[in-house]
Amino acid sequence: MPKVLRIINRFNLGGPTFNAALLTKHMAPEFETMLIGGREESSEVSSQHILTDLGV
Repeated sequence: MPKVLRIINRFNLGGPTFNAALLTKHMAPEFETMLIGGREESSEVSSQHILTDLGV
């Protein structure tokens, strides 16, 4: 099975988290996919809820 690894700098609220999460969730089923990312800065809002809501 082909594998796809997505790496995002950090899970702060914004477009990149939505993009990476949706690509991971809706990847063709013949691919194994994983998304990893760093923690948001203390001054930033977390986007972990996006991942949880999408089941990623």
